[in-house]
Amino acid sequence: MHKMSDKKCQRTRVCVIGAGAAGLCAARHLSQYESLFVFDVYEKTCKVGGVWNYTDSVGFDDNGLPIHTSMYKHMRVADEFKDQTVLVLGGGPSGIDISIEVSQVAKQVVFCHRNSKPFVNLPQNIKQELNEIQSITETGVELKGGTHLEMDSIVLATGYHFDFSFLDKSCAINVNSNGRVEGIYLHLINQTYPSMAIWAIAMKVIPFPLYHQQVLLFMKSLTGELVLPSIEEMERDTQQDMSLRKSMGLSERHFHKMVANLFIDYSDKLATIANIKPFTPVFRQLHKDLEVFRNQDLVRPDGPYKRLIHRVTTLL
Repeated sequence: MHKMSDKKCQRTRVCVIGAGAAGLCAARHLSQYESLFVFDVYEKTCKVGGVWNYTDSVGFDDNGLPIHTSMYKHMRVADEFKDQTVLVLGGGPSGIDISIEVSQVAKQVVFCHRNSKPFVNLPQNIKQELNEIQSITETGVELKGGTHLEMDSIVLATGYHFDFSFLDKSCAINVNSNGRVEGIYLHLINQTYPSMAIWAIAMKVIPFPLYHQQVLLFMKSLTGELVLPSIEEMERDTQQDMSLRKSMGLSERHFHKMVANLFIDYSDKLATIANIKPFTPVFRQLHKDLEVFRNQDLVRPDGPYKRLIHRVTTLL
């Protein structure tokens, strides 16, 4: 999202690039302040909603963009893997969920990831390899160290690489070799040109509540209600964040992941800086409980993670 001056009507002109979850959240809030903002939303595809859009297509869409695994039938219905030996690469939420789903019909699932510890209580036909793929062969894969595994199918659940190549170099945003977005304050605001913000950099979050906070903070900075720190102070804050993560054993490639208590701490920091309401106690407890339930039992249909239906009756 980026602002420009509108001298004629004394409103701030804002450009929102992308009409997925984050872009729609930004548009919703901007539309509430017509006296302050005039804005346009640009979306490359023919529909708004981003990864909400379901399709039976696979591969690439009409715009040449890769279709995410959450968007098409083959990653929702595992029947095509029946009686196969399947390798699932990637230890994030998609990787673990796909491994469990595929294991219900596959002969064996080899779950290959780089996490420091294996997942527990997985189905017996899931074998974990805490390793990386050296190469893909005609009949399977070769892991680092030389082990060769015969496979019928390979599912890549390897996540994303940030790509801001559409931004001119003068925008001072760079993705380094470890995947960290450089030049960003609070995983959100361009340090050099703070009239620019980039959503959805922070990962392992609850998206809509966080986007809500981020939009409110950024809007206050655009109107001048919130005075942002200097570039030097922003960079100092980023370095402190990196030091904290390093002390937790996180590498630079995980700099934007809000693991453990980092998500709630981050949201509290945004709320304090922007002088907005923090997450309520019930939301904090729900977030904490769901993480515990998921880690305890991902598999059992009658387990708490799959079975419990939460209804929020009050936000006090």
